[in-house]
Amino acid sequence: MRNPNLGKIIFVTLLIPSLSSYACSCRSDLKANVNSAERIFLAKAISARVHNEANEDLSYVEVEFGVIRKLKGEVPKSVTVKTRPPGGDCGVSITVAEKYVIFLRKGEEQIGMCGGSHQVYGFFPDEPEEIIKIVKQQSK
Repeated sequence: MRNPNLGKIIFVTLLIPSLSSYACSCRSDLKANVNSAERIFLAKAISARVHNEANEDLSYVEVEFGVIRKLKGEVPKSVTVKTRPPGGDCGVSITVAEKYVIFLRKGEEQIGMCGGSHQVYGFFPDEPEEIIKIVKQQSK
């Protein structure tokens, strides 16, 4: 005997993953990100404010960073940027009081994973030096 709801169950099972699978699909290459950025700096997130818009596609997080170390370009002591929510929009997940490497292209005040911006974790302690090395090679 065939289950009359089997078709509905299969349809819903196939539909749910497609509704919730919004993954960022960019490839981040350190050298390319360093080359395309005008300003790069190591910073600590001082504050973060979520701006929820009626149209969810326009929502963003405004983050104020205190600059710890300049790695490339002219950078003030404090920088405020925007990022999209993490996930399918490739935004950077922000935790206040944590450290980040921020890559900003010319004229942009928005960060994302595709541009190289990310939280600094303890298992990559030499990353700022790697960035500086690439910057020096670039200016030769």
